[in-house]
Amino acid sequence: MRHVREIAAAMALTIAAGTADASVVGALGNGVGLGSSAGQDFQIGITEDTRVQGWDEAQNVTVASNSVRVDYLLGSNFAHGDSLTGLSTVSPTPQYLPAGTYASDLIRYDPVGAAGSTSGATFTFGGEIIGIIVSNYGSAQLLAASDSVFGLAVAFDTFVPASLPAGTGRRSEDEDRFSVAASGTRITIGAMGARGGHIDEIRVITAAPAPVPVPGAGLLLLGAIGILAARRRKA
Repeated sequence: MRHVREIAAAMALTIAAGTADASVVGALGNGVGLGSSAGQDFQIGITEDTRVQGWDEAQNVTVASNSVRVDYLLGSNFAHGDSLTGLSTVSPTPQYLPAGTYASDLIRYDPVGAAGSTSGATFTFGGEIIGIIVSNYGSAQLLAASDSVFGLAVAFDTFVPASLPAGTGRRSEDEDRFSVAASGTRITIGAMGARGGHIDEIRVITAAPAPVPVPGAGLLLLGAIGILAARRRKA
């Protein structure tokens, strides 16, 4: 009977171990999903591409109330189905993620050469979009401030063109446009343009999905218990 209990306990752990994340699960048009950003160098010119890149960042991050400021917050200043823009400055009304567990993905456009523009990139995520960060202006620098919470890259861009205010090297500006699908899990880039030596970035923060059970593990558990019970009867 001891063996039955041991196998049952092990299989129960296996069932509970099934997890889900809210990473980029699809990219269409001029978008490309490139997987985990762990170990990547996101300084300007390192990951140049004619496409818009989607990178997975930290998943299942527990955030305390009023600790992570965002430019757009679901139910506050945006809703699913809205068309939004970048922000050359920062939202005048602070928005903070509610306490909870989140995942992050980074949409980046670092064009080949000093400037470029693009459109028509669509990214689908594994969780509901709750918050969006597009600004990196002045002392707030919301993208940079959230790097320590969600970022996995070894370096982020700090270059600031001489024509721009401090902290604006990486951001999405007023003329950049994107929309959040009514489903709440997809973003489409309407227009994105990087010029003068800066990178366009959008940090997409989604609700982290709850762990899911592994269906096959339950069948394995029942089978293992049945086999051991049969052997025990024969003994």
